[in-house]
Amino acid sequence: MKSPPTLHFAIMSDAIGNGLELQIENFLKEHPSTGLIVIDTLQKVRKTVFSNVNPYATDYDDINPLKQITDRNKLAIVLVHHLRKTADSDPLNMISGTTGIAGGADTNFVLQKDKRTVNTAKLICTGRDIEDRELFLEFNKESFVGFTFSGRGSRANGG
Repeated sequence: MKSPPTLHFAIMSDAIGNGLELQIENFLKEHPSTGLIVIDTLQKVRKTVFSNVNPYATDYDDINPLKQITDRNKLAIVLVHHLRKTADSDPLNMISGTTGIAGGADTNFVLQKDKRTVNTAKLICTGRDIEDRELFLEFNKESFVGFTFSGRGSRANGG
């Protein structure tokens, strides 16, 4: 399968607050029809944090410049980030870091797998502009697509 000519990759970037925003803005000037930017992972573009700062403020301040870019340019930025290993009844509390990360974003998706070895997962979607939902996905090894949709609702409740 050949990738479309509008798909672009960058493997290096500056950090948030240290040039990344300008790199994104310059890319958008060159490619004004861009609708989606994916940053994998958030941690790779975060600036160095010193121990005497407020962790919530730091997390929120890392998200805010990217949120401003999305608002100005009417596009989406997906930040890939990791979860804590500790389970929680609220999936947003599982996002590594403080609630400033989830709070700074308009929408959050949390991908949960019961076990590392299973080929199914639950995608929890919540946000300011979307209806909260849970989507069940199945990993498709044959098509190289990754996960495919396999249902909605709570499987634990028979949904």
